[in-house]
Amino acid sequence: MKFRLSECQAYPEIAAAVLSFATSRSAAEGVYIYFDVGGGTLDGVVFALKRRQGEVEINFYSGEVAALGVEWLAGEFLGKRGHARDDLSRLSEIRDVILAPVFDTMDAEFEPLTTKVQSLVHRVVYKGNRKDPVDWREAALQHHAEVRTLRRSTSDEGLQPMRIFIGGGGMNSGFYQSALEGTYSARKMHQFGCPPLELAGVPFPPGFDLRSIATKDYHRFLIAFGLSVPFGEGPEIRLPSRFKDVEIEKPRESNIPDYQNHKDIYG
Repeated sequence: MKFRLSECQAYPEIAAAVLSFATSRSAAEGVYIYFDVGGGTLDGVVFALKRRQGEVEINFYSGEVAALGVEWLAGEFLGKRGHARDDLSRLSEIRDVILAPVFDTMDAEFEPLTTKVQSLVHRVVYKGNRKDPVDWREAALQHHAEVRTLRRSTSDEGLQPMRIFIGGGGMNSGFYQSALEGTYSARKMHQFGCPPLELAGVPFPPGFDLRSIATKDYHRFLIAFGLSVPFGEGPEIRLPSRFKDVEIEKPRESNIPDYQNHKDIYG
């Protein structure tokens, strides 16, 4: 019996979404953050894209998938209010609030959900930062080509912001955009060397034909596009387990006596 090599290949959804960006010739080298807002889950990764002699490499520094998608959050919100999570009419109402392009950030009822999303963002970015030897606040990590900016950075004047690309069906959600962009200040991410964050849509590949589908809806097809990359033609991928945490240099010890410990000498 002869066996055919399958043209199908298994990829995690978040990796497939990254492939759709990385295989584009317009994708420049750099360190990137990407979050995919789905129905059931919110997926996040930090990865470095490198080009060596024309070949693309993707180094995943960190990644995490959490049950924080649109449907899950809507059900969680209903549960906190004492309603059944499968109450379809109420579920639809909350889903519409979450997906609306404009979100009332002062709505305290959503604060626990915002906290959960921001905890995920903080973990993913922090772990990615620990794997990368480059000083993120000092280096220009990303080539700032023309992209669709969703929320501009307004903090840390003078520092080049680090773009977070956001995709998935919930990309235009005001709730998620506000939560992701607000993580920098809420979790004091500057303390571990993260530059200010700026949200952007994943760049549309030049020359790609979506036929009857509008270009602005490309974010809904990132995973499908990534899975369509022929076997053997995708970039080399290295997972987070291949990278060790960068050792933080300890402060150099001085031979000069500390005044507080030796103040009697100076008395």
